[in-house]
Amino acid sequence: MAFGKALTGSGFAPLQATNVIGNLDPAITALGNSNVTAYQMGLGNSKFTTTAASTGGILPSGCSPGDTALVSNDGANALTVYPPVGGTINAGASISVAAAGWAILTCWSADGLVWKSK
Repeated sequence: MAFGKALTGSGFAPLQATNVIGNLDPAITALGNSNVTAYQMGLGNSKFTTTAASTGGILPSGCSPGDTALVSNDGANALTVYPPVGGTINAGASISVAAAGWAILTCWSADGLVWKSK
């Protein structure tokens, strides 16, 4: 994985470097309890710092195959990660990321609805 400093040092403009490595959303509060009411994440890196019981985040819609999202849970409770409306994660409706845990999710379909996690 590339580092922003290395990219800008080799001639990338700062915005280009951000597009390569992904944005960082560093202090998210988890919301809602479904793929309609949870916090809407963007592509890139999402760091949840507050996770009340039974709250979560929704992966972005409109992704392309190979797009990834890194989700970090620094909150006190498990975080539920939902796919976009009509989508799946690992063929299911959601995944749980333990407190102090993280997940890498990858989009696997051209319609942006099939996600896999590891």
